[in-house]
Amino acid sequence: MISMNINTITALVLITAITLFVYKNRKKVKIQKILFPFLYIVMFKSNKGLNKMDKIARKWPQTTKFLGYTGIIIGFIGMILIGAELILNTINLFLKPETTAGIQPVLPLEAKGVFFVPFIYWIITIFIVALVHEFAHGIIARTHKIPLKSTGIAFVCILIPILPAAFVEPDEETLRQRNKKEQLSVLAAGSFSNIITAAITLILIISTAPLLGAAFQEQGIKITEITKDSPASKAGIQQNENIMFLGNKRVNTTKEFMQKLTQLKPGQEIKLKTEENAYKIKLGAHPKNKSKAYIGIKLEQQIKPKKEFVKKYGSLTPNIIKSSYSLISWIFLLNLGIGLFNLLPIIPLDGGRMLKTVLKDKKHGIKLFKYISTLFLILIIINLAAGFLK
Repeated sequence: MISMNINTITALVLITAITLFVYKNRKKVKIQKILFPFLYIVMFKSNKGLNKMDKIARKWPQTTKFLGYTGIIIGFIGMILIGAELILNTINLFLKPETTAGIQPVLPLEAKGVFFVPFIYWIITIFIVALVHEFAHGIIARTHKIPLKSTGIAFVCILIPILPAAFVEPDEETLRQRNKKEQLSVLAAGSFSNIITAAITLILIISTAPLLGAAFQEQGIKITEITKDSPASKAGIQQNENIMFLGNKRVNTTKEFMQKLTQLKPGQEIKLKTEENAYKIKLGAHPKNKSKAYIGIKLEQQIKPKKEFVKKYGSLTPNIIKSSYSLISWIFLLNLGIGLFNLLPIIPLDGGRMLKTVLKDKKHGIKLFKYISTLFLILIIINLAAGFLK
């Protein structure tokens, strides 16, 4: 069920505006068909940013080459990791009903099957993800003297346009004529840049965490999600309730809750008390470790500004700190998630083009690539469907 709050309304307005924009300019767009009309990409071309990419490539050629070649190694490692995780998650969807979908659309829309990001964080983060990704493609291409034909904006469509993106279009004929090492460095650059951005923001998160701790104090634990057919679901626990007790222990932080949970065993009955209700739960076995107790809820730490901090720095400062910390956290999470997703071995994703480049000159290489690509496309569809249907 969709929750019609301000984020949902804003998202629906944005999606409607994008859909009307695409329809109005339908004669000017290029469509990349994946599973048209269910899944496809529409592209609008321009020339903005080309001079900047060329300037960076000329100024630091050795550095950009080194990063480009390093990106190949990281790209294939990421492809193996994300591919293995998707296969394992899909198997678990059938074997373990409590398993969540491994792939979900990233949207500012609170709906079933959607990875929700608050609108302001979503629009800023998606812009950063796309800008970093496509600029990296362009810079590495120009480092190897490969012409760039255009840049532009794009929209990933699931029936209708839902996810804004960006692109850089190198001269494909020139790119194909270069050796595999240069081709792969261009193709891997986007996802590698997202992973680097994620690493940088992770350092920022760790380094600024003490500031958040200085400004805020814990104020209970909120249940944000309940897994279907989990012990929590069977006990009737409701989303958005605030937990007070687990067993006979008062818990004020997610850390305290998890510490208490690790002391319990699967099959054990325990009481969970929220501000609203009290529940008796028969604990299940954790999907990834049968020896650990499992409830089937996602938690969010509730915090409030410290009075002494507000008195010293003003009431606005804690909110600025919290909003900045949240933005950095979303930039980390989406750069990592989208960067790795782009390494999946299907066309038109970067991972698909990388794998095709490696296999195309080998005996039966293209046939093998088609089998692999088809397999992962099916896995993506299964996970998307599971998110909306479970």
